[in-house]
This record gives sequence, structure tokens and C-alpha cells, in this order.
Amino acid sequence: TNMSSKYSFWQTHLVALVYIMLVAYVGIAGAVQGLSNYYADSAISYGSSADADLAISLQPGNPNAYKTRGLINLRNRDFTTAANDFEHAIAFRDSDYNLWLLLGYARSELGDKLAARDCFQRAILLAPRYSQPNFDMGMLLLNESQPELAFEFLSTAAEYDPELYPSVLDLARNSFPNNAEAIENSVRPRSIDAKKITARYFIKHGLMTENVKAFLFSDELTEAERNEFIGLLI
Repeated sequence: TNMSSKYSFWQTHLVALVYIMLVAYVGIAGAVQGLSNYYADSAISYGSSADADLAISLQPGNPNAYKTRGLINLRNRDFTTAANDFEHAIAFRDSDYNLWLLLGYARSELGDKLAARDCFQRAILLAPRYSQPNFDMGMLLLNESQPELAFEFLSTAAEYDPELYPSVLDLARNSFPNNAEAIENSVRPRSIDAKKITARYFIKHGLMTENVKAFLFSDELTEAERNEFIGLLI
């Protein structure tokens, strides 16, 4: 208890000292913003709603503070309050695609799928070549039993982040069991690397299509790569 009291004492005085130094260097407005961000960072590090509330009270127009409190509320599965916090954050920074994704997730958990879709679509418009907005939209649609439309977004996400291809292939195989053509059409591999990932996945799971077969014997692969695939097939 004594150690805890000493820690609290020094933490309080350290924050006060930092605040005085900030005022000296950047003025009152800058110091308030800096202190608000300090408590927002502290809140996310320690999961402290009290620190998040303090960050907001210090600077009600700080989107980072609302985002932080929203994340804590998400962690606590208080989706209604989280959505409200993300809406406040967006009011001050509506060009942040990540805030729209967070709001979309909260809306989805509340069962408002149409609002969630609108949020994800806004995130895609703000960051069209980022994988996460496309992936989140695809997963929302897949969970709504719209696989054809879902894989348009999921395949786009994998195109921007090839590390997603195995996950998207798993999702396609679960959606279209033992239907190699449908899986391939869902994933739509375009690049050489994407085709190689798909070919390895198909061989591993005993799947094959004419397109994959043609790729394995095409000039798109080096002789060493073709021999590697032949070894996998044997």
C-alpha cells in the first residue's frame, strides 16, 4: 500500500511538472492538447475509462480521446457507448478510415448491418487500396449470406495484402465445399504470387481446376518452380 501511495504521489507530481513544461514551450492550448493526448495514451495502455474521461474533459474536441474511450468500451462489449464515442471522434476527424471501421464494427455488433455497411463503404472510399476496409466489408456480407458479393471485397483485400490469401481461400472453401471452380472464382488470383498460393492450397486440399492445371505447366513459372509443384503433386 505504501509503495502504491508513493507511486501515485510521484505520478501526480510528474504529470504536473510535464504540464508546466508544456505551457512554457507551447502555450496553454498546446499544453492542454498534449495533456489530453497523454491521458488518452495512458487510458489505452491501462484500459482506464477514468483516464479516457479525463482526456475528453481536458479537450472535448480531441478525436483521439473519444477513439480511446470507444476502444475501451469495445473491449468491455459496451457497443452502444462505443458507437457513440466513435461518432464523436468522426465529428472531429471524418477523414480517418479507421474510425469508420471501428464505428462499423460497433454497429454490426449492435445488429445494425445496414449502418455497418455504410460505415465500411465510407472507409473503402477513404482508403480504397487498403486491405482492411475491403476485408471487413467482405466479412460483413459473408455473415449476411451474400458470398458472391462478399468475395468481391475479400479477393480485393487479398490482392492488396497477399498474406490474406490463405484465409480468404479457407473462407471460400467453407462457403463452397469441394467446389474447386467456385473457390477459384471467389478468390480470383491475378498475380503470379497469388496463383502460386492458390495452386499450393489446391494441391494441399486435393482440389484442381483447368486454370490451375494450366498455370502449373505454363511459362509463368520457372523450371525450378514447376518441379516444386510436380513434387507436391506426386
